[in-house]
Amino acid sequence: MIEDMTIRKSAPKTQHDYVQRVKNFAAFLGRSPDTASFEDVRRYQLHLAASGVGVATINQTVSTLRFFFRVALKRHEIIEHTHVIHEPRKLPLVLSVEEVARLLDAAPGLKYQAALSVAYGAGLRATGGRLRTSGAVAANMAAALGLGIAFGPLWQVKYLVERGEVELILRRFEPSAIPINAVWPATKVLPARTQLFVEFLAARLRKEQL
Repeated sequence: MIEDMTIRKSAPKTQHDYVQRVKNFAAFLGRSPDTASFEDVRRYQLHLAASGVGVATINQTVSTLRFFFRVALKRHEIIEHTHVIHEPRKLPLVLSVEEVARLLDAAPGLKYQAALSVAYGAGLRATGGRLRTSGAVAANMAAALGLGIAFGPLWQVKYLVERGEVELILRRFEPSAIPINAVWPATKVLPARTQLFVEFLAARLRKEQL
């Protein structure tokens, strides 16, 4: 299985997590996991559900077992009836106009008021003690304000790093680099403005080393 993950260039942490989940499955079985039947996999899923683990853990385990049986062992019949659990997304708590006004008034300065306004307008919400957002701008603003850690591509936060408002951490856990591609409709003659933009974009990316 490790060789199959290496071929697919899985990150070291992903490989570690997959191996650990297979070990957990083997411990539940009390024997080698490659001898498991569909009923064994089903019993393990029931065991996880009954033990009260979260939906994310169950789904991650299902994904691991699917890879183990389908890719590593070529035993497709084992995982045909395994299913991930779709957890409904809960709507975030939306503050009233008065509550938003009090939040902004509590900010220590104009800079923070502006940042909070942009962040909240972009979808930043507090849920169960955690900040959640579907927008990169809000996440970056929150990180710059010291409200937590944000995860995203370097080009989105490079200006904040250069200004000293955020710092890069956990560098050894960065995922593999993904190339940036420019796509345009196929034509016999490339419009001049498109050509100029592509050349500008390529030069800018080389300069910024992104």
